[in-house]
Amino acid sequence: MTALVSVIVPVYRVEELLRRCVDSILAQTHQNLEMILVDDGSPDGCGRICDEYARTDRRVLVIHQDNGGLSAARNSGLDAAHGDYITFVDADDWIGPSMVAELLRLADGHEAEIAICGHLPTSDDAAAAPAGPAVEHVYSNVDALSELLGPDYITMVVSWGKLYQAALFAGLRFPIGRVHEDEFTTHRLLHRARRVVRTEATLYYYWQRPGSITSTMSPDRRADQRAAFRARAAFLASVGLQAQADPTYRKAFWMTVRERRRSAERPGRQTLDREVRALAREIWKASDDLDLRLRVLAYAVAPGLVDTLARCHGTDETVARPEPRDTAASGESVGHR
Repeated sequence: MTALVSVIVPVYRVEELLRRCVDSILAQTHQNLEMILVDDGSPDGCGRICDEYARTDRRVLVIHQDNGGLSAARNSGLDAAHGDYITFVDADDWIGPSMVAELLRLADGHEAEIAICGHLPTSDDAAAAPAGPAVEHVYSNVDALSELLGPDYITMVVSWGKLYQAALFAGLRFPIGRVHEDEFTTHRLLHRARRVVRTEATLYYYWQRPGSITSTMSPDRRADQRAAFRARAAFLASVGLQAQADPTYRKAFWMTVRERRRSAERPGRQTLDREVRALAREIWKASDDLDLRLRVLAYAVAPGLVDTLARCHGTDETVARPEPRDTAASGESVGHR
């Protein structure tokens, strides 16, 4: 295919990793690219490195801006993009040489507006993709939204590792100030697509520092994710996809319940009690799931009693969530994450 692909790379505090990322993009077998490096006010040498690449390869565009976070950086890239397709690569990750070509092949072959590939979390620069044939999955937009409730949640919800028709982003941008920005956005993109294709082939490499241990999500991150699930459930209900909205509301509810149990301080519990009551009102109005409506009503009225019964009978529910990178590799110190 001769399609122009815009590769948007938000850049922040990744000086020692940036060249690996950029080189992997410039080495793509599909060469009709524009790479948009968004220097999001990085205080290290990232801006200088970006400018070096722009001087040596006409496909590289650099945007320097004040630090605004990952959403602001991606949005700047979207505003500047000219491609027929869009893909995102985080600056501490890298991609296999055929990623863009393979996702274009899948999108064209299945007439899909979104193509998705597998990813490999790794701390090894020489990590290799698993051998063997890759299974392909084709979804309608409704089926793709249902996958956000299944075991492939991480692959389906993250912004990177995907190729999007540029038109899907018309009037749609990432929310500023949110940590889980893709969880507020991906469902809208999936809904806009008529067809989505996914390959299990590993084409994206997700970097984790050698020897690091994945950290527990902070309270702020958990609050952001709960808000994302609530927003997604409300959106799904608003477009008539009740079969997807109800289980999403259920996940949001149990996230909130678990957070309330986790909170040891009374002021924190009071805040979460208000969150539970607000969510209960929302579910009562929007959900068709009678069991869920009764559960949230009971919890809003007597959370302590429901907690006791849940512990006694083991009725708590698990919630799928993306694994965060370790703290040292998150937005607090390296990259935007």
